[in-house]
Amino acid sequence: MSIQWTAVAGLLYLEIGLVFVLCIPLLGAKTWKKLFSIQLFYFLNPVWRVLYYSTLLLLVILFLDSIREMNKFGESEMSYDVRANLETKLDHSLKRFRAQRNFYITGMTLFLIVVIRRLVSLISEQANLEAQREAALRQAQGASEEAERQRVNAEVISLF
Repeated sequence: MSIQWTAVAGLLYLEIGLVFVLCIPLLGAKTWKKLFSIQLFYFLNPVWRVLYYSTLLLLVILFLDSIREMNKFGESEMSYDVRANLETKLDHSLKRFRAQRNFYITGMTLFLIVVIRRLVSLISEQANLEAQREAALRQAQGASEEAERQRVNAEVISLF
């Protein structure tokens, strides 16, 4: 495998691990939100955005290149004679296999980079909604306690 395809495969393995870590139920949304809200992440946010889009662009280019290679070595476009030697046929099959492998690796990497971004946004949104729910619950409990105090005061006043 050449360097760019090795790097894409390494990125794919890293993304698979990150998806598994993000989906671990042991860490709640609040824990992830605290982790995402570290000052370092706020400082690096523009850098992460540029890195994300440049990686996405590079992956799209590699994906299109892998599609081109697959079409180049497709079975319908065999440039050799049917009676050609076995070595030529094997070489063609090997190149077609590599093109297909690169296509699948790049396609999965593209898919997972989008999935990871969506997972992070959903985890952050879930943490925000949980915080809003807890605040609304505390406010409702406070209002309920105040209403109960007002009712008790009204009963005491009505007895006199």
